[in-house]
Amino acid sequence: MDTRKIRKEIEDIPINHPEVIKYIRRAMEEGLQETGILTDFIYVPGETRTNVVITEPDGRHIKVNQPGAAVSENDCAAFLQRVASLAQPGDYWIITGSLPPGAPVDWYVKLTEMAHSVGAEVWANRTGCNKAARSTTVPYQIDPFDGTISAAEYFTTLFDPAYDKIGVAKYSTNTTNAQSLTSSLSGVKTTIHNFVPPSGSTNIAGGLAAGRLILDGAGKRANAVRVLVLLTDGIANYVCGSDSAYSTGDYNSVPCGSTYSSSGSAESHAYSEAVRATNAQIMIFTIGLGNGVNAAFLERIADGGTAGVGPCQENEDGCRYYFAPTPAQLDEAFEAIAEQTHIALVK
Repeated sequence: MDTRKIRKEIEDIPINHPEVIKYIRRAMEEGLQETGILTDFIYVPGETRTNVVITEPDGRHIKVNQPGAAVSENDCAAFLQRVASLAQPGDYWIITGSLPPGAPVDWYVKLTEMAHSVGAEVWANRTGCNKAARSTTVPYQIDPFDGTISAAEYFTTLFDPAYDKIGVAKYSTNTTNAQSLTSSLSGVKTTIHNFVPPSGSTNIAGGLAAGRLILDGAGKRANAVRVLVLLTDGIANYVCGSDSAYSTGDYNSVPCGSTYSSSGSAESHAYSEAVRATNAQIMIFTIGLGNGVNAAFLERIADGGTAGVGPCQENEDGCRYYFAPTPAQLDEAFEAIAEQTHIALVK
């Protein structure tokens, strides 16, 4: 679709005007149908994203892509239901592009498994896709889950079992204590290697609580420097206990009673858990993976949860938030965290 023609037709009307959006939708559907392509869209609120490609004379190009409108759990469920009703044996399904904000990280896995269950084949173009995840069932090996797992395994090799202990927690809608503190770092690496892709939402407050409980639990050593590393590729949207009010009692066990929450409330719970961990002398590092994260939120978590206080929020040296656009940058983030941790141990 040539947006220059659309702009000429709508003249000075903003392209994000509701009526213009409806017009574009109709034009897109009619254009596809004129070429014999049937359409069956599920529309969501918000604007269609704008992607720009800057091409050099030598053929090199730079992509500048907006994240696009967010989708809800209901939108995702409706889409899966639509696929289930349409998929037939012998079909070819093409999955292409990066996932929209709000889509679960195993979205492509679910679509693939659903299509394969009825005998359809799936072709996936994952170029630039920063939020698809693998399944352990062959042949669904999809990044960035594989890359993230590899980077986390590498992180365990940066420590010395003679001095260091590591524990592991998993979180999505709810939380799981995957490994208590142990000096068997090879065992921790195996535990991480055996992780399967998460399904659900993002309970960051619960993830922080799970990490704190591990650091306070079995294997804890007196006077040891305690470090919590939080990795996420999404936005906080679940809490433990009540959505309306934070209570420490809701975060004293794993798993917790998880509840869907607005991002504002979920972030507020996470801030409270960050303050709680910091008050317990736990040093927090955060890593944001991909373009679907809230950097300001993760910076405040890394600063200990208090608004306006800390090197990240005050633009000073010593910020413990790291951004990894793709899993390829995770090794660098983990190395920086390991180095800072060793500095803390020396001090």
